[in-house]
Amino acid sequence: MRLKAIVWNMQPKPANWNLLKEWQELGGTDIAILCEAPPAPTGVEAVGRGSTEGLEVALASDQTVKRPWSTAIASSRPMAPITDARVDRYYGKPLPFEPSRPGTWTAASINVDGMKVTAISLYRLMDERSDASVHRSLSELSPIFDHEEYGKRLLLGGDLNILAGRPAGAHLDRHQVVLARIKAYGLTDCLERERPHGPLENCPCGLDEDCIHTWTKLDSERPTIPYQDDYLFASHAVDDLESCKALPFTEHSPSDHTPIVATFEV
Repeated sequence: MRLKAIVWNMQPKPANWNLLKEWQELGGTDIAILCEAPPAPTGVEAVGRGSTEGLEVALASDQTVKRPWSTAIASSRPMAPITDARVDRYYGKPLPFEPSRPGTWTAASINVDGMKVTAISLYRLMDERSDASVHRSLSELSPIFDHEEYGKRLLLGGDLNILAGRPAGAHLDRHQVVLARIKAYGLTDCLERERPHGPLENCPCGLDEDCIHTWTKLDSERPTIPYQDDYLFASHAVDDLESCKALPFTEHSPSDHTPIVATFEV
């Protein structure tokens, strides 16, 4: 059975919900893993709270910490949010399974022709330095990776704000640790696996022939620098990957992030 999944930061434009059906290369998508997603319109089946809270408290009465967008999972298949992945190790009782920064991650179980697939959308907040937000979310999500049911067929994607194309140095090293941690959960980087060998043109990473980056983020101030912020990872049970690519940017691109499109044979 073929499964089509996309990862996309919607930037957060309500009109972009329509493109999930109208954009030809996104047509037939089974699972859409979305970031900066505004509340879903009527008629779109999606799991996501529609707003994100980054800090525990407001900095001041006139400084809001709420954003009118969040991570989300959309699908034409039956699905439900995952709330029971965390269980007390001693007593076997369910514990709260939710993000400490509401909206930063969303997890859903999707029924694809009788087969359950877990989809996780993950977004790194920019409220704090570098990699801290992703590490926090991965710690919160860790029960799902080893879960007997939810961890078997799993897709994790999103805008990690991990600028993998940045020049070599401490920031790049710390960001590489984030990616290595995700892979340590037994997940495969789909873009990395499918990209042609060789350096990405204009990539500032300095890795030359060892460059593994794909252009997914357009920086308006540096429009020729091919940054990668967006990723799709798959567990071994769904990593029979047929194709995975990031769509090219055009002058009419509806977001400063381009969708990642992948198909699997599962």
